[in-house]
Amino acid sequence: MAGIVSYGAYVPPTRLGFGVMAGKPASGETSGPERAVAWFDEDAITMAVAAGANALRGFDRAGVDALLFASTSHPFREKQSAALIAKALDLRRDVATADLAGSLRAGAGALRAACDAVAAGSARRVLVVASDVRPAAPGSALERAFGDGAAAFLVGADDDPIATLEASHAVADEIVDVWRADGDRFVHAWEDRFVVQEGYTPVLAEALRGLLAKLDGGAAGVARACLYAPDERSLAGVARACGLRREQLQDPLFGRLGNAGCAFAPLLLAAALEAARPGERIVVGAYGDGAEALALRTTAQIEKLGPRRGVAWHLARRRPVRSYDRFLRARDLEARGYEPARDAGLSATLHFRERHEDGSVTGQRRRACRGP
Repeated sequence: MAGIVSYGAYVPPTRLGFGVMAGKPASGETSGPERAVAWFDEDAITMAVAAGANALRGFDRAGVDALLFASTSHPFREKQSAALIAKALDLRRDVATADLAGSLRAGAGALRAACDAVAAGSARRVLVVASDVRPAAPGSALERAFGDGAAAFLVGADDDPIATLEASHAVADEIVDVWRADGDRFVHAWEDRFVVQEGYTPVLAEALRGLLAKLDGGAAGVARACLYAPDERSLAGVARACGLRREQLQDPLFGRLGNAGCAFAPLLLAAALEAARPGERIVVGAYGDGAEALALRTTAQIEKLGPRRGVAWHLARRRPVRSYDRFLRARDLEARGYEPARDAGLSATLHFRERHEDGSVTGQRRRACRGP
C-alpha cells in the first residue's frame, strides 16, 4: 500500500511575540504567545527546500521520481517553484515536478495525489512539500493568527511505509471567506462568525464525517486528529460535530507556531508522526474552498525510521524579535509614500550559466593553490 516513508519539517527560528506586536519589550524567555515568522532571507521556497532536505535524510535522492509543491504564497507568479526546489535538493533531471496553489487544502491534496500516483504505479517515490508565508496586513487580526512553516513527506510503497493511506474524502465548496485576489498584497477575510459558521465548521465536519464513515470504528478508532482550524474554539466545534474527543486532537500549536496556511495540517501530521506508535490511526483534515480528509495507519516501520528534524526540533530553537519595527523592516512592510522600483535582478544569462552551482547550493574545490 502507498503511504509515507519519511517526513521532515521546517519552522523559522524567529519568533514574533504578541506582546512585541503590541509595543512591549521582548524577553529572551518565552513569556507569552508568539508566532513563527520567516525572516528577510526566507520565503516559501527556501523553507520548502529545508523541509525537503530533512525528509530526505538517509534516503537516496536519485530514487525520487516526482516532486509536488503546495503553497498559497509562491514567490513567482509565472515560474515553477517545484522545479527550483528540485534543483536545490539535487534531484534527478528527469524528475516530474508540479506546483499546487490557490487553496489552503493544497497540501493535503498534494499528499493524496502522491499516494494515488504511487498506488497507480506512475511513480515509485514522490516528495510532497507544503510551505506558506502568508502575507497579512500589519496590525490586523490575521497578522496575529498567521505563522510560517513547511512540512515534507516522502511517499512510497516498496519500502514498507511508516504510515499507509487507508481512505480519503473530499468536499468542494464555493465560498468567499478568506481570499487574496490578483494584485492584492495581503490576505483578506470576511466577518469571523460567517467564516466559521457558514464555511469552516460545516464543510470540514462534512469531509471528516464522510471519511469516518469509510473506516471501521469511526471516530472512536482515531488516535490522533490533525485538523486545520482558525482558532481553538472553532477546532473544538468541529471535533464535537464529528464525535472526536479533545484528547484525540493533535496540539494545533496556537501561540507557538501559528496558522501556517496550506502547511498547517501537514505540519500537525509531521508532529503526530514524531510521537506515534505502530498501529495508530491518524486523521488529517484540511480546509479551503471545501475540505480534504485523509486517514493513515502507522506501521511497525515507524520505530525503525531514524531521528527526524521535525516540528518539535524546530520549535525548541527560537530567536525572539526585539521590536515590531524590526519585523516590519525585515518583511518590507513599512509604509512609504512611493513604492521602491523593482530590481530586474541577476542577468538571465549569468543565472543560466551558473544555475547548477547556485540552484543546487554546491561549491568548488581548488586542487592546487599557488600563492595566497
